[in-house]
Amino acid sequence: KFVCIADAPTADAAWNYYNTERSRAAPKGKKHKKRAEDSSSGTKDPPPQAGAPTTLDNYLLAKYYRAQQIVPTDSWDTFYKTLQSPLPVAVRVNKSKSAWRSVRAHLEATGKFVCIEWYPDGVVFHCDSGLFNTDWNLKRWVDNANAGGLLV
Repeated sequence: KFVCIADAPTADAAWNYYNTERSRAAPKGKKHKKRAEDSSSGTKDPPPQAGAPTTLDNYLLAKYYRAQQIVPTDSWDTFYKTLQSPLPVAVRVNKSKSAWRSVRAHLEATGKFVCIEWYPDGVVFHCDSGLFNTDWNLKRWVDNANAGGLLV
């Protein structure tokens, strides 16, 4: 059974819903009896909170690349801040589907995706990752189009 946890109002509600549905769908029979240690509560780590800031700081990466001296010492801070900046979300319309023109038109009409002009037929778009991660309707549409094979 497919469970869509994206519709839950909070990450905790989604986690609880997922665990409830999973326990209902547990196989029955002697081979699949729950073990005593599985039934104890609180053994699983909760999922990260939705919208929680992620840190893109990696001490070992910084130490390694600083030692390689690929960037001058005076430019290191600027270089490392650039590495920490989030990348845009990119999608490509699948031209082998009959509805590819309408999908492209929809992406253009949203005003949130920008066409990458150098790609042939204008079928590649990108969107700011901050905007994409906060607009649930946009994210859901992209997920559904991707599941249907309309986006690659």
